[in-house]
Amino acid sequence: MEEVGHIERGKITLSVNGEIRQQGDISDMIWSVAEVISSLSSFFELCPGDLIFTGTPAGVGPLECGDILEGEVENLAKLNITIV
Repeated sequence: MEEVGHIERGKITLSVNGEIRQQGDISDMIWSVAEVISSLSSFFELCPGDLIFTGTPAGVGPLECGDILEGEVENLAKLNITIV
């Protein structure tokens, strides 16, 4: 597994209730992961477990209570969230 600051490409997906709603690749980002972390860390202390929201590919839509979201970046742990 690569260090987060050195990831330059990898598939990103978001599924809602088991259906893929969004997908893209880190290489499609305007700024690299390293640039985003560097810039933010000049304003905030970043700690392990912090989430950085950078925008989204096509597929944005409403969510409802009970929806189950699964976010994944290739080669990293999945993030699972249930909307309450």
